[in-house]
Amino acid sequence: MATAEQKDLFLKNGDWRLLREIMPDYKNDREVIIKAIQIDGTNILYASDSLKADKEIVLMAVKNNGEAFSDINEKFWSDTDVIFAAKNSENGSYTQLIELIDEKLFSDINFVKKLLNSVDVEDSDYEVIEILERAGKEVTSNKEIMLAAIAANYESYQYLDESLKSDNQFFIEAEKLSGYLLQYADKDLQSDRDVVAVAVEIYGGELKFADDKFKSDREMVLKAVKTEPFILEDVDEKFRSDFEIAKSAVTSHGHAIKLLSDDLQSNQEIKDAVEAWKIEFKKKQDLGS
Repeated sequence: MATAEQKDLFLKNGDWRLLREIMPDYKNDREVIIKAIQIDGTNILYASDSLKADKEIVLMAVKNNGEAFSDINEKFWSDTDVIFAAKNSENGSYTQLIELIDEKLFSDINFVKKLLNSVDVEDSDYEVIEILERAGKEVTSNKEIMLAAIAANYESYQYLDESLKSDNQFFIEAEKLSGYLLQYADKDLQSDRDVVAVAVEIYGGELKFADDKFKSDREMVLKAVKTEPFILEDVDEKFRSDFEIAKSAVTSHGHAIKLLSDDLQSNQEIKDAVEAWKIEFKKKQDLGS
């Protein structure tokens, strides 16, 4: 049985070892539990069920340490005040938090929008995917939300509702925000010239995921090599002998000369373009060092 002297000493010193000594005798003592969670929010696990259901105590705990979210009364797993307090804590597992949030909230457009807006996409864009993995149709079929999600993390496109996957105008808008989406598009979009043209304009490597007919399309290949010269490995071999395409490729990256026909590898204008690329490349390296 813990003594009042031990309790007073804990309240004075805040020694976590004393906390263990006075538990569980003081698990329903509000003063003791508040002191405990001020030390570390996860100490709410020592609290009685009634204090774990006290919103003031719970908010203090999750603000101190987001990991406390797993030890509070489950009724707070649908309380947005508590959820965002935990989310904004400097400590805690975001993945665990997402897993514990009440499923119903992931069909709430306003909640998901706020949750997505809270993501630091510079450092933690994977959080967008963790949200969408639990999102309901109301969310994944919402154009505004899904465009924002795709802009933050292009892999979000995989979680689109079927109603948007065949929408070529939506795809074009999303592609302009993010790029790298053609690999996730359905076959009809991969065969749509307007869609493929936009995708390839942004990043030539997307031609790899287009319908095969575009890999024999000179206009598409010429557009593609400007940003991804090594796409020559994936298109019709005839383009390795096309002077205009070859020059555009080596102007983009000199090492692409290895993919050209023997005749063009020996062409002086092509070799001059490679040398010019090397000079520019070295300048950029020198500026970066």
